[in-house]
Amino acid sequence: MFEELKTREPGDNPDKKFTIKIICSWCEKDMGTKEAEEPGETHSICPDCKKKFVDEFEENKNTNNPEKEEAA
Repeated sequence: MFEELKTREPGDNPDKKFTIKIICSWCEKDMGTKEAEEPGETHSICPDCKKKFVDEFEENKNTNNPEKEEAA
């Protein structure tokens, strides 16, 4: 994988921008593109996966917190 990524060479135009693909790290959904200084791809989290993660986190936080249960 890394062999195919080209790094800047001396004499390359420093203002040259590449369009890179953004991929969800969780579901691998294509999230579009953005400009970058190096070719390749980058990862983020899509809105659907973020919502799922936050909902699950909140649910686990509320059910696994004995201090909160004692205060109720």
